[in-house]
Amino acid sequence: MLWFVGLGINGYQGLSVHALDILKSCKKICVERFTSEISERDLTNLRVLIADDTIEIIVVKRWVVEDGRLILEEARKKRVALLSYGDPLIATTHSELYVRAKKSSIDVRVIHAASGLTSVIGEAGLHFYKCGRSVTMMSEPQSAISVYNTIHDNLLAGNHTLILTEYAVNDSVKSPFLDPKEALKMLLGVEDDLKYGILNQDTFAIIASRIGTEDNNIVSGKIRSLMELDFGSGP
Repeated sequence: MLWFVGLGINGYQGLSVHALDILKSCKKICVERFTSEISERDLTNLRVLIADDTIEIIVVKRWVVEDGRLILEEARKKRVALLSYGDPLIATTHSELYVRAKKSSIDVRVIHAASGLTSVIGEAGLHFYKCGRSVTMMSEPQSAISVYNTIHDNLLAGNHTLILTEYAVNDSVKSPFLDPKEALKMLLGVEDDLKYGILNQDTFAIIASRIGTEDNNIVSGKIRSLMELDFGSGP
């Protein structure tokens, strides 16, 4: 059996009683930290909550989940859980693994949890039904063009755009999180090139960081003023 378990957005304290009971019933818990960060503190406290040395708790790399064969093979023989930040089926990688497990006749169950995507909209004072297609801003220049076009299409429909910034664990970079200021700078650069007239220094934006944590931060204002601020660490 394969369980997809969401950690939620409040760290290990966000686990429901039901989720904790399920994790304790598994023989192996695979923790993925590539869709978003799960801290070492949360991992330590998770092991304390499980309090069972017979349950194997490991951190799996991205390729293990994307390839999926190791997880599926073990799920055929014993109860395995894939624990991830937020809601477990937001990430397309997890959805694909879910479908593959079903096609392999493996019993699959899901424990949903709070997602940063829906939480940030409400905490920012916006309405979910007024948000258009969400998009992820990567550090590659081509990504900024895609995000810019999404903003344009959403504006035509009278909708807000939720932009998720890149989270990439890479030893060659100082921080795995794309700085919001860099994302805004890239978008303004695309405006200079394409000139659709949808963004400028006076465009109003909201930047939300670390939603669900004690040091969450939501700042709104014109882009020119936001470019002067330090938003701290991600996500």
